[in-house]
Amino acid sequence: MGKFRFLKKISYTLNSVLAVVTLFAYVAVYIPPHVFSPIAALAFITPILIIANILFVSYWLFVKKRRMFLSLLVLILGVPKLPLMYQFGGNNGNSIADQSITIMSYNVKSFNDKGWIIEEDLDKKIIGLINEKQPDIVCIQEHNKKYKLGKDQYPFQYEKLTNQKFEFGHIIYSKYPILNSGSFNFEKSGNNILWADIAIKGDTVRVYNAHLQSFKVPADFDKAQANSERFLRRVRSAVIKQEQQVKEFVQHEKESPYPVLVAGDLNNTAFSYSYRQVKGDKQDAFAKAGKGIGYTFLFDWYPVRIDFILADPKLIVSDFETYTMKYSDHYPIMSTISWD
Repeated sequence: MGKFRFLKKISYTLNSVLAVVTLFAYVAVYIPPHVFSPIAALAFITPILIIANILFVSYWLFVKKRRMFLSLLVLILGVPKLPLMYQFGGNNGNSIADQSITIMSYNVKSFNDKGWIIEEDLDKKIIGLINEKQPDIVCIQEHNKKYKLGKDQYPFQYEKLTNQKFEFGHIIYSKYPILNSGSFNFEKSGNNILWADIAIKGDTVRVYNAHLQSFKVPADFDKAQANSERFLRRVRSAVIKQEQQVKEFVQHEKESPYPVLVAGDLNNTAFSYSYRQVKGDKQDAFAKAGKGIGYTFLFDWYPVRIDFILADPKLIVSDFETYTMKYSDHYPIMSTISWD
């Protein structure tokens, strides 16, 4: 009996620590990384923290009901974050056929040009997938100039190479005319944000193709953990660079005369400061019209959602899909966007 009481005390202590860490994760989205960068790492484990609190609620429900209220309160406070993790829905059913477009975002990892993935013809498979889905606008990150979609399908293209030697960069493809375009050209970084004002059916939308600072960590979770100190240094460096990049984006977006669509790889999760700043009052297409667990990048066993499509509040998000083809280290995402 004494051992059982001791076990419950240890369990409640662990539960208390978990609750505090989870609350820190909740507030991390409001803290600029340059103020306290270690808290930014919590963005990647927030789903794990929430699930652990659910398990503690279940445990105390059968062991000592009163103690379940600690994690229960934490979960209640985190209710607004749940749609960023999991969606029961799917198609919103609000699409207006003659006033809708589809937009795809895809980090193609240079079309596997260096053979990172042991599989043949991935460049052809990636291009084949895009041709099959036929999105009206395609935002590609980690583009390689050697592999391009045809101008017969995408007559309007805006490409910016950040590494001329390796022909590496980003590109926006469009079936509709690009009226104006530009690039942020971040200093000392292969990452970048492109933008294009696209005339669509009598209206104009500004599309951003975003690729924020990379963490440069291996997709193998065990390898990432093996040198945790080096990993944390990389996290600190990346989130501080992301903060500056996001600051530039927010200022640029404020001056847009058109409704905005953001598509791309933010290299951070929906529980991060960077995501909150980029999202602003825009709609997260997954949270509006997605289904199931939201993830676009896969460590060995841990899925994270770091690729997003964000739509101006004036627009209508009517569908969202994640295509789980392993042609890159990221999965492509596509959304249908409509307007009145």
